[in-house]
Amino acid sequence: MKKKQDTQEYWDKYYQDSKIGGIPSQFATFILNEYHTYDRFIDFGCGSGRDSFFFAAHGKKVLAADGSQIAIQSCQEKAKASGLKDISFEQLDFSSNDSCDQFVRQHGNDWAESIIYARFFLHAIDEGEERRFLELSKALLSKSGRLCMEFRTDRDELQRKVTASHYRRFISPIDFIRTLHVHSLKVDYFCEGFGMAKYQKDDAHVARFIVSRS
Repeated sequence: MKKKQDTQEYWDKYYQDSKIGGIPSQFATFILNEYHTYDRFIDFGCGSGRDSFFFAAHGKKVLAADGSQIAIQSCQEKAKASGLKDISFEQLDFSSNDSCDQFVRQHGNDWAESIIYARFFLHAIDEGEERRFLELSKALLSKSGRLCMEFRTDRDELQRKVTASHYRRFISPIDFIRTLHVHSLKVDYFCEGFGMAKYQKDDAHVARFIVSRS
C-alpha cells in the first residue's frame, strides 16, 4: 500500500495514461436495475466516468465528482463530444471540509431525491475522507434517497490485484456498519463475497451496501 500522499499523483497519471472504457461495472447494472425509477444519480469517485455515462445513457440526470483533475477533464471532454446534456463532472476534494461544504451548498436543494453512488471509492480514501464523504452524503440525502457503495473488504487484502500497487484500505464490513450507525445511516441492504467485481484475474472480495437516513 502506497502512502496516502502519493494517491493524487497516482490517479492523475493513471487517468492520463488510460482510456475511458464504455463497459459499466457489475455494480452499476445492479444499482440501475434496483433503482431505475429514480431520475438523478450522483457518482462520487467517478474516475473514468464509465458508470456515470452508463447511467446517463439510460436517461438519468448525472452529477459526477472525483479528486483527479485529469479524470474530470477527460470526462468533460467525452461528455461534450457525446452530446449528452444531462451529465456534468466536477472536481471535489474530500480532504477539504470547505470543498465538501461548498458541494452541499451548491447542489443540496436540487439533488436530495437522488441515488448517491460510490464504487471502489471508499477503499481509495483514508478514514478522515470517509467521514467527510458520509457527512456530505447524509447532508444531501432526503428520506427517499439512497447511498449505494461497493468496496474491497479486509478479506481482499491478500488476493491478487491486476492494477498497479496504490493506496488501498481494506475495510471490515462489520466495522463499517458501526461507522454508519455513528452517522445515523441505516443499512437497507448488505452483502459481501467474490464474483461481484471480477476483472481479469482480479476477483476482489467486496462488500455492497445500500443505506438511507435513519
